[in-house]
Amino acid sequence: GTETTARPTTTATATTDSTAAPGTTAPPETPTTAGGDLPGDVPGEVPGVAARTGGSSGEVAVEWNPADGATGYRVLRAGAPAGPFEVAADFDVTTGSVTAADGVVNIWSAQHSYVPDRGEPLAGPDTSPWFEYVDVGTGERCYQVLAHNAAGAGPASGVVCGSPP
Repeated sequence: GTETTARPTTTATATTDSTAAPGTTAPPETPTTAGGDLPGDVPGEVPGVAARTGGSSGEVAVEWNPADGATGYRVLRAGAPAGPFEVAADFDVTTGSVTAADGVVNIWSAQHSYVPDRGEPLAGPDTSPWFEYVDVGTGERCYQVLAHNAAGAGPASGVVCGSPP
């Protein structure tokens, strides 16, 4: 399989509206402040996003580091780097709630398994130093990750792509 971890030089504009149904995209939000440093700020861009071959069953894994001010993450998926991107997963790191599309086989961190849900409620916010998302399918798949909180969604990460073995 192939892996791509380099970020493009242009900023992607695909974001999702937290009120939209899963699998839909909305126009980019225009926050007044970004970075998650102050109450009411949307989170900053998700750092360290990388895609790699997952397992031998058509899996691709996407990993990232936490974004400042994030209370949840949304993983966008497409069949090509230019999209169109759709919401594949959305999960909250304060409650453990998750919505995942078909083909998503795992979302986890050092502290919690979101998919498959093992019925373990979060005792407190998930402050893991990393998060991982795994899905199964055929061919190249491309991803963007964005962080969100009550103030809205931060900017989408650069596009990363991977192919199963």
